[in-house]
Amino acid sequence: MGTVDISPSKIHILAFPFPAKGHINPMLHLCNRLAAKDFRVTLITTTSIFKSAKTKAIGSIKIECIPDDSDEPVEEDLKGFLARLRAAASRGLEELVEKCRKTDPYPPRIVIYDSTMPWILNLAHRVGLHGASFFTQSCAVCALYYHMDQGTIQLPLDKAVTVKLPSMPALGSNDLPDLQYFPDPDSVITRTLLDQFSNIDKVDFILFNTFEELEDEVSWKS
Repeated sequence: MGTVDISPSKIHILAFPFPAKGHINPMLHLCNRLAAKDFRVTLITTTSIFKSAKTKAIGSIKIECIPDDSDEPVEEDLKGFLARLRAAASRGLEELVEKCRKTDPYPPRIVIYDSTMPWILNLAHRVGLHGASFFTQSCAVCALYYHMDQGTIQLPLDKAVTVKLPSMPALGSNDLPDLQYFPDPDSVITRTLLDQFSNIDKVDFILFNTFEELEDEVSWKS
């Protein structure tokens, strides 16, 4: 019986961060850790971000860009930006995967994407890749967002409220995410934060950016 070589050097991972520094940096840090373990890693970004980076690789991490139709400055609100990003990713990811399958001896097998772009999971599955949702905020904060999405924590937040959640201490209003600047539960920002969990039951892998030393009493209890 033959054997299958599943060494890291033969596993190609795509990484797709949300195109903003606060999201790119955590994803890049993860990519560096994966590359250090000998995985083949390609970081996906948009044309505008790619131009500002002025490089085709970071260490052993390859960079690929998808067109985002932003050769000229675009004045738009967050809703418009997200719609344009989604349209660009829908076209670009499929084309990139197809190109890799034609030119790379080890085509991509999984895409790690920022959790604020849950719709990438559907794109990944459509082109035959596994999807891994990467939450860039801490595990404890993400747990709060999850309970907001589930309705355990009611929006808009009440300043006098005390929230009690599983495996977490009692939380006052000062301990909760500051949503006072977008109190409408249906606002674009609020929905972007809460929709991270819209298809959490279908994702193949879930990754959290967390600190065991800071969350030892919270994160690891069942």
